[in-house]
Amino acid sequence: MIPGSIAVKRLGLLRNDALGDTLLTLPVANAVKQYEPSISVELICQEAFQPLLKGHPDLNAVHADPGGSARALARLLRAGKYDALLVLRPTPRNAQAAWLARVPVRVGTAWRAYGMMFNVRWYGHRKLNQLHEVQCNLQLLARLIGPVVGMTQLYLPPPVEDEAAASAILKEAGIKADRPLVGIHPGSRVRPDGKRSALPW
Repeated sequence: MIPGSIAVKRLGLLRNDALGDTLLTLPVANAVKQYEPSISVELICQEAFQPLLKGHPDLNAVHADPGGSARALARLLRAGKYDALLVLRPTPRNAQAAWLARVPVRVGTAWRAYGMMFNVRWYGHRKLNQLHEVQCNLQLLARLIGPVVGMTQLYLPPPVEDEAAASAILKEAGIKADRPLVGIHPGSRVRPDGKRSALPW
């Protein structure tokens, strides 16, 4: 149950921007499944990422944002018949689409004017970098189910054919597959205006 005693059976996660940010929504889906496995969790993301995320064990469905106007996105959200929607990418278009779709519970950030279109709000700030993006996402989820207890997983299972291809690349490079392999990617996307959405670490 959530505020207002609305039982959530279908939950939408709206994250339709960069791939890294989209992947950082996966712990939210994992937390929901730990909280109540029967909730249908559906991700709305960029079309390019749909094939990568389809079949994820914590997602019941992955839908492609149709692009265009807020009304186009609202039609997709309305068809989903969600009881609640976490707007994990707060933009005027996403907020308006959630409002136009008349999703009963619309969770988003509070500080901007379009925050009035959300009826459950989080008063945190992303750009100050006080929390990791995963923590910000879980704070939004907490507005529905309360504080997330225990560990959540950011896991993207690779297709079998991709694992085979990666093993071949490692073998060719002389890297033993039985040893840990660490990748580091510090930074964030640079917008067309030359600014970043958050500080890069």
